[in-house]
Order: sequence, then C-alpha cells, then structure tokens
Amino acid sequence: MPRWLYLTAGLFMALLIFSVYQNQKGQNDSKNSKYPSRSYTPSKPTPYYSPSPKPPALIATTPTPSKSPKAHAELTKDQKESIIDQLQSIGESYDPEFLAQVAPWLSNPDKDVRTAAMNAILLIGDSAGASLLRKAVNLVDDPREASVLLDNADYLELPPSQLGKPIKSVP
Repeated sequence: MPRWLYLTAGLFMALLIFSVYQNQKGQNDSKNSKYPSRSYTPSKPTPYYSPSPKPPALIATTPTPSKSPKAHAELTKDQKESIIDQLQSIGESYDPEFLAQVAPWLSNPDKDVRTAAMNAILLIGDSAGASLLRKAVNLVDDPREASVLLDNADYLELPPSQLGKPIKSVP
C-alpha cells in the first residue's frame, strides 16, 4: 500500500481522537466554568401533544331543532363555511361540553352542515353524542342519512377496546 494512504488514515484518526478529547474536556470544564457550554439542555421535557385551545362559540344564529326547513334562515356560502369550520374546531377539541352547541346543527336543512355536525360529534367521541344522533334521525327525510346517523350512534356506544389485555382461551 502507498505510504500516503497510511499517513492520511493516521492524520484522520488523530483528528478524531483530538475532537473527542476536546468535547469531553469541554463538558467537564462547563460544570466548573464561569460560562456554560452552548449546548441546549431543556429544563423540562417538551410535551408531545399540546391540547388545542377552546374553540370559539358558534355564531349567534344557532338554530332551534325543527322539522320544517322554513324555521331556519338560509345560510350564505360564507356563513356555511364558517359554521363548518367552527364545527370542525369544536370536534377537534374532544370536549364533551360542546355537544350541546353542536346538537342544534343536526337539524339544519343544509346537508353539509348536518354532516359537519355529525362529524364533530364523532370527533368528540363521547357516548352522550349517541342519543343526539338518534334524536336527529327523526329530523331527516333521507333514509340513507338516517341509516348513517344510526350507525354512528351505535359506534359511539361501543365499549372501549381492551387492547393490552391477553385473550382468554376457551377450555
């Protein structure tokens, strides 16, 4: 092998050993030094999940449940988008306190608003939302939508999973 290859490898090893030595020396000196090292050490661990802030209350035109579409004021496109966004943020809060605010929107004549309200109840995930979905079945005319509401109500009433427990075998 050529001599320059040995010299390059030796120089590389010397630099590596020197840098490791300096890092260890710098860590030991920082404890006794007037100036701490520049490395960042957090005082407390950062959380992996930060809960979302409480969503704003829905706009003042919260409807009252009614079977007749005439009882609701027609929504403009901007109002409709705003209501759907607010329902989404309420659902993402996962707070069962907001079920009472979401429930009246299940009777809105606009199918997109009703779907957003149903999705918000599903996102909240509380079993109390099942009764709201069952009541909303009486307010819709479409049998497919009523079936979806009933299926989602059944889903909310499912017992929690037992994923960590071993399965018992049948004797």
